[in-house]
Amino acid sequence: MKAHYHYFITQPRLWWWVLCICILSFLAGFVQYEKNLEGQLEQLETEHINMLSSANSIFSRELGDLRNSTRLLASHLQDLITDTPEDGANVEAVFQRVGSILPKVSQIRWLALNGDEIFRVDFKGLDVTAVPPVSLQNKRNRPYFNRISQTLPGELMLSKINLNVENGDVVMPFEPTIRALIHSPANHPLGEGYLVVNFRLTALFSFLHGLNQPSTDLLVAYGQDSWLMHYDKSLEWSTSLNTRPANIAINTPNLWAYLSQAKAVSVKTFSNGDVFSANQTSIRYSEKDGDHERIYFIARTQSHVYAAMIEKALIPAGITAVLVFLLCCILLYREIALGLTLEKLTAALNREKDELANALRLQKQLQDELVETEKMASLGMLVAGVAHEMNTPLGAAVMSVSDIQTRLDTLRSEIAQGLKKSTLDNYLNSTAETTRLTLSNLQRASSLIKRFKRLAVDRSSEDCTQFNLYQCINDLLRAMQPQLKQHNINVEIQCSKTIYMNSFPGILSQILQNLINNCVHHAFDNVRNPAITIDAHADGNTIRLTVADNGQGISEEMVKTIFEPFITTNRKQGNTGLGLHLVHQWISQVMAGKIQVRTDTGTQFIMYLPVSVKTGEDD
Repeated sequence: MKAHYHYFITQPRLWWWVLCICILSFLAGFVQYEKNLEGQLEQLETEHINMLSSANSIFSRELGDLRNSTRLLASHLQDLITDTPEDGANVEAVFQRVGSILPKVSQIRWLALNGDEIFRVDFKGLDVTAVPPVSLQNKRNRPYFNRISQTLPGELMLSKINLNVENGDVVMPFEPTIRALIHSPANHPLGEGYLVVNFRLTALFSFLHGLNQPSTDLLVAYGQDSWLMHYDKSLEWSTSLNTRPANIAINTPNLWAYLSQAKAVSVKTFSNGDVFSANQTSIRYSEKDGDHERIYFIARTQSHVYAAMIEKALIPAGITAVLVFLLCCILLYREIALGLTLEKLTAALNREKDELANALRLQKQLQDELVETEKMASLGMLVAGVAHEMNTPLGAAVMSVSDIQTRLDTLRSEIAQGLKKSTLDNYLNSTAETTRLTLSNLQRASSLIKRFKRLAVDRSSEDCTQFNLYQCINDLLRAMQPQLKQHNINVEIQCSKTIYMNSFPGILSQILQNLINNCVHHAFDNVRNPAITIDAHADGNTIRLTVADNGQGISEEMVKTIFEPFITTNRKQGNTGLGLHLVHQWISQVMAGKIQVRTDTGTQFIMYLPVSVKTGEDD
């Protein structure tokens, strides 16, 4: 682990890996969290929508029924009341009869134009009570009377929803009440006045309260006036109870800010953690434009429920983040392990590279030494050949000089005894002939020395120079003559004496010697009349130089590898296998040419050499 830690510290790119892993883990957890929370909020939204839809639907339907019921009731009352309105008992009986049919009716009254109650019947369950005249009240100061008194005959109006009040006191338990009022015309059996029907909304609010769930409360806001329903009962009916103001704008200002701009709100979470959804409907009080009130239905899920939803969403999100983090850490660990393995392999590869470089350097050194050895061996063979060639003329010259010395001693003896003219003439003639022979042999030796010197100078020089191709070939063959004569090999030169090259004569001489040696050592086993042909001719800026023999040829397998180093069939005889490899290297790399091998009849080494080699100095 220490090695892994050290590798991690020394690799800055892995730090970015860690940062990316942390970001990826966070994003994976965040996406999972958002997905889980969104799923729960969708369920909560469905719950809110169902609650609000039910509340809105029943509320709107209830108000619509009240309007229809009031008109039917008024029409029915008008039909039943006799033409003698002074008979109050008859009118009260009609009120009792009609009101008993509608269970939601809590009171039916007839108000005079001045606000006095003329008739009043109260309905409480199965009890129906006609209020005696002494208990009747004047409703002139009630808001609903002020509003109905401003309408035209025949118009229907609804009052605001509030708690039922009798004799200045709120009826207990609370009776949410709405009043339907009709301005009756003068031709009504009771005369012009106001029919007032109080509808008890207790059943409606009981139904709305029944929509509450353990985690979600239904709130009903009466515009900006008060709360009709609230989870905090002390805030309900603040207007009717004359308590401290409580309404949607005061108690839920953030929600009110949304609802003042939109008709509905869906699962909005506010700073206290509560989740709200809301929609709205309107109570149309009369036919006048703008005479209506908005009712807001609000579903509120408590903050601890939302906190539980967050916690529920966080658990799988945390697990996802941890799993992604662990998976990425495993990948990071594998990357570190692979990096360490790669470092070890790289170190081993570098060691092997150094070892191979050393081996290659040593091999190059050995090859250079072998090349020098080959050159020295070739030069040694040439020296041996030249020495053998020089042995004959020098031996003859020594014999001639020895003969002259003998004749000189004889002449001295003759002089002492008395020299004869014939003896002197004989001495002069023989000495002249002997001197001529000696001079001829010495000139022959001098010519051999000059050729060898030229050959040796060319071999030792690495400069590009102009030379005669025929002379270069001829000098080499004269130097190799003893070796060729020993193997009874005939060499024929087919080359114009006017071909000049600007190249490396020493290297070309070495190439030809290696090719001729290859023929001598490998080509002529069991071959009669062995022969080598050296053919050269110019073709534009290229010299085609061919060394061909009439030997046994080379196998196809050997041809494929013939120019590779250390390839030889006579290693036991001391051959290194570098001769033809060096030929290929010199031709392709030094002389900028190419060489081909053909082995149809015998073997042909065909070289294509430029007449003039471009060197760095030419550039």
